[in-house]
Amino acid sequence: MCSNVLRTNWFSAKFLFSLITIVNCAVLCSGISLSELYPFNSTYGDQLTPTIDDGGSDKVKLKRTFKFFGKNYTNLYVNNNGILTFKDKLDTYKPQPFPSKENRSIIAPFWADVDTEHIGGTVWFRETFEQAFLDKATVELRSYFREQRAFTAKWMFIVTWENVGYYGASRQGRERRNTFQAVLVADDIHSFVIFNYNKIQWTTGSNSGGNTLTGLGGQPAQAGFNAGDQKNYYSIEGAQTDAVINLTLTSNVGIQGKWVFQVDDDIDDKKCNNVEGIVLSPPFGNMLGGNKVNITGPCAYQEYKPMAYIVETNTNVTCKHVSDDTVACVFPPIFRTGEITILYNPYEEGWNYSALYMITNVMKKQNDLIRRSPDDWIIGDSVNLFWNFSLIPSRSAQLDVLYYSNEFKPSLNTVQSNVIYTNDARNGEHNFVLSESLSDHSLAIMRLSWNESSSNGQLITPMIWSDFFPVRWKNSGESVSWCNAWLNDEKKRSNLTDISSSCPCTLTQAMRDVGRYHADPLCNLDNLESVSNCIYHSNASHCIRRNFNIHTSTGELCCYDKEGELLDIRDNPSGGTHNRYHYQSQGDNIVPYFSFFTEDVLPYLHCCQYSKNSQMCQNFQKSRPPTTCESYNPPAPAKAAGDPHLTTLDGLDYTFNGINDFILVEDTNGSVVIQVRAVQAKDPSGTPQNATVFSAVAFTVRDMSDKVEVYQTETGEARILVNGKTHKMDIVSTSELKDVTISRNKSNEDVDTILIVSEVINLSISLEVSADLINILVMMGEESLKGALRGLLGNFNGNSSDDCIARNGSSISSSSPMDIIHHQFGMTWSVKETENLFSETAQVPVTYEPVFTVNKSDLRPDTVTICKDNQQCKFDLQVTNNSKLAASTLVFDEKFKQIQQDIEKVIRCPYLATPENGNKLVSGHSVGDNATFWCLPSFQMLCSYGYECQQRICQEDGTWSNAVIFCAEKIDTGKEQEILPVAAGSAGGAGIVLICVVIFCLCYRRRKVPMPDVEMSTTTDILPLPDFDIPPSDTSVFENQAFIDSLRHLHVGGPYRIPRPNFVDPDLFDEFF
Repeated sequence: MCSNVLRTNWFSAKFLFSLITIVNCAVLCSGISLSELYPFNSTYGDQLTPTIDDGGSDKVKLKRTFKFFGKNYTNLYVNNNGILTFKDKLDTYKPQPFPSKENRSIIAPFWADVDTEHIGGTVWFRETFEQAFLDKATVELRSYFREQRAFTAKWMFIVTWENVGYYGASRQGRERRNTFQAVLVADDIHSFVIFNYNKIQWTTGSNSGGNTLTGLGGQPAQAGFNAGDQKNYYSIEGAQTDAVINLTLTSNVGIQGKWVFQVDDDIDDKKCNNVEGIVLSPPFGNMLGGNKVNITGPCAYQEYKPMAYIVETNTNVTCKHVSDDTVACVFPPIFRTGEITILYNPYEEGWNYSALYMITNVMKKQNDLIRRSPDDWIIGDSVNLFWNFSLIPSRSAQLDVLYYSNEFKPSLNTVQSNVIYTNDARNGEHNFVLSESLSDHSLAIMRLSWNESSSNGQLITPMIWSDFFPVRWKNSGESVSWCNAWLNDEKKRSNLTDISSSCPCTLTQAMRDVGRYHADPLCNLDNLESVSNCIYHSNASHCIRRNFNIHTSTGELCCYDKEGELLDIRDNPSGGTHNRYHYQSQGDNIVPYFSFFTEDVLPYLHCCQYSKNSQMCQNFQKSRPPTTCESYNPPAPAKAAGDPHLTTLDGLDYTFNGINDFILVEDTNGSVVIQVRAVQAKDPSGTPQNATVFSAVAFTVRDMSDKVEVYQTETGEARILVNGKTHKMDIVSTSELKDVTISRNKSNEDVDTILIVSEVINLSISLEVSADLINILVMMGEESLKGALRGLLGNFNGNSSDDCIARNGSSISSSSPMDIIHHQFGMTWSVKETENLFSETAQVPVTYEPVFTVNKSDLRPDTVTICKDNQQCKFDLQVTNNSKLAASTLVFDEKFKQIQQDIEKVIRCPYLATPENGNKLVSGHSVGDNATFWCLPSFQMLCSYGYECQQRICQEDGTWSNAVIFCAEKIDTGKEQEILPVAAGSAGGAGIVLICVVIFCLCYRRRKVPMPDVEMSTTTDILPLPDFDIPPSDTSVFENQAFIDSLRHLHVGGPYRIPRPNFVDPDLFDEFF
């Protein structure tokens, strides 16, 4: 069988694996979970190095020899700066290139300027012969080195750098930490080194030129080893470049964050054989492609030309040889998202291997090419582009301007090219004039590409991309023409039908309603450092978009001002609208992201911004209606935390501490399911107590979505399974699965937060995973499930008194004692074997007796200090004797109460139109806010009824006080004209006036006469007819009191007149009456 591990006795450090470069480390990089590291800390007998800057251990005498490239060593030194040495201590903080000029023997998992003294972190080490760890290493190394089936580990040395910071870190830089591990393993003949990378958040100390706030730049870390003989050395690809931060995302064994090397002197005889499968690294990429994807597995002989094939697009992909068992490929743009199938042909004999690859949406990609002053990119102007120079290993690169087209099929086509030579390529910046060739197109993007070849001439072309940007002209008239053309096309299409959803009224509500909305990738508070953040909605501080739902292809944008209030596009051009497409929609003639950008974003920009024409924007809003919050209903929150204290979706609080797998939430059809696993709680010493906590959660929408399982581990990290298989995620990352999205955020050392969002229903599940338990928050916003749920979180019908309904349908009073609720309600929702979602079975203790009451006299002396006045915390502290667990209950309960407060329904009055020939000033739309109106010169204020309409106040019922205002032209009362004071309701003002005129005339002419030419009064200064706010009535208009009042007050402010016809056809009488 073929080894999955690379040979290590190269004469030069060759690049082996591609790196996914994350510019400026915008996300925190994570690989091997803590639970997958070899265990460490004082519990396992580890020793600590001194917490001294550039310090390390004294000489460690080994109990047996370790062979390192033909030399046997019995001593070694552990250095805080991320290295191990054998002959003597090395305290140099600046990493050196390999081979080392000093001929030192060095093992360097991450050689950089670590500072445990001033910034923090711990360095643990131990020599071990413990059989459990030896067995684990044996299994691991046998799986990586297929020819080492007889290998049996007999000795190990484990070094762990835990949460170490970098020298010179300041402010937010002090929070950036790295955790990694070096494991030396040996039997009587062979030696191996394993590098495990849990998280890498910085690369460089300040004395090595690194940025004090980020720990990036300068002379980054070295990673690899050096035998000290000038021939056996190796640097992992990206070492001593900015790309070393991605060690958690790369591997030579197909496991992200793990690198394994054989380092004895018996490696030349290693033979390569075929294996059964392949591993893609990374296993995902965005729609544009361009990044290198390594295919590892079967032997890759240089005499062959390896090829990959994309099944869904029928596309062949050229790859280049990298090592004995690895090739690198670059995939082209793929205009779809989701899983695709990659076939692999290493020997030009057929597609013998396959693997799945995930295509992610362009909307969420990291931009490697950055457009400076992106709002000023106009055709014919000079523009500037910059990038991280370490991304470009080539001496020259090609910069292309491409446009998007979907005339026959989706494609990106080049309209402008420039060759970037050494200086510009390495400087990372280029100025050029945006070509007129773009004038006939609408959507463009920048691409920088370069060639990489192998020793046998195989060529690949990696590339990096900018964001997409609208084609914009200097003359605003071009945008007017573009908008008019789009409006004409819109007339041929069906109107938007799914516009019933409503935005949260406040940003506070929006941030909590994660089951229905998420931050707009184009404008959000987490992206303030981006030059392109909010450029399309410049008056907004944060925008959200409705979560993708499989039942509709439409989308919705809600934007908020600096005060957290919803913006209305009718008052502010940065307001949001309903969209024809969601950026994740795909299907017949719908391309993810591109359909959304061309049919929603571009029309908004040209019609409402670039045209500089308010009428264009009003016309746009007829096709893309403004988003409002008038019908917004907040989601219902529920929780299950601590020794489980539950709050149902209808607000009932109770405690239930049964042991088993339970149905937390399930719809009456049994399709939407959340299940939880309750196990015995433990005190700090690990002794089980008569209390329970949740240790696992499972969710699915049967026959529609993937199944997601989340398990708590002793290290406090979440272990995630998707459809029963381990699913790896970075500590800050998002995975888009089948009709469900998982987000992970482990920026907190003690809590691993997992967010599960359904794309089938409006539901989110937030999990706070710690070493003791899982606390659960459920947000239900699916109105169709009102009264149609069951389980431990109630039936969601708005009435908390009937939430305790057992599986058999019997109802238990919500005020029943805890033991009654436990046995007659809670335990009935134990999961049956046939309906269990969990892939792993649970161990139920033989004896367990739940505690239902706690005597105040038995409380610990420190109870008030830990719990304050929180009763749930006090209960947990007493029954678990675990102060950390109890404290987490307190924190979670306070957080839940804050959430309940944040999502409470608020009163907002609706949009007020600006009167024609007038203006307005609105202080806000909250209760008590006011709106002031005034008319332009030569126009007089006119109220629909009553005498007051200059100022209106938002009332507690969500309506505006006083009357609607109209601005009518003043009449010169000196002219002798017949005046007819008439008013009309808003529902049909002009029609009612006509009816009144007809009635008046018919009173004098009831007989039919020949119709002469109609002669209208030639009097000038005709009053535009006001549109009165007349409430609808089932009776005659002349019995409508509001209408009568309007007639009475029409003369207020001076006389008005309307034209009087000289002739009215009597047939009109029959037509109207």
